[in-house]
Amino acid sequence: MFNKILLTLLLLNLPIVSSAQWVGGTQIFQLNSEDGDFETDVQGLALSLGHTLLLTSKIAVVPELRLGRGLKSETVAITGTDLKIELNRLFSLAARIQYKLTEKLQLFAMPTYTNTEFTVSTALVGENLSETADDWDLGIGLGTSYTLHKRVSGDLMFEYYDGKTALSLGARWAL
Repeated sequence: MFNKILLTLLLLNLPIVSSAQWVGGTQIFQLNSEDGDFETDVQGLALSLGHTLLLTSKIAVVPELRLGRGLKSETVAITGTDLKIELNRLFSLAARIQYKLTEKLQLFAMPTYTNTEFTVSTALVGENLSETADDWDLGIGLGTSYTLHKRVSGDLMFEYYDGKTALSLGARWAL
């Protein structure tokens, strides 16, 4: 316990940590995944944490970590069998590159490295069967951010991963 406290205090004294503008956020997203013969849409909620590094007065880079999970599962029928598909986890490392168009409006691109974990379950001949699998994908997100208040903004973003697309609506705030 003492080592964790000491490590935290040391990190707070590093110039990059103490001078960074920390940003938190939350997003509601719709994730569409195509896998062979069927397509699924699941909704989820994600939380993010990042910090803003100003490169110029108009350009900033925001490295961030995003964690999420599904809110609503989907049921699809394949050859008469219902499959329930759930998003267990979304974990993403990203670098958001923002361009300030006006004082309130920003455009951004966001390369990401994302892990998604799904569970597919069904009842077959009276038995419940399930399979869980995860996937790591490189992707890109494009979006816009509108400053609602000095410390709060709203985001709209479209992301593409290998065979998956996501549309999200979110809010970000300075910490």
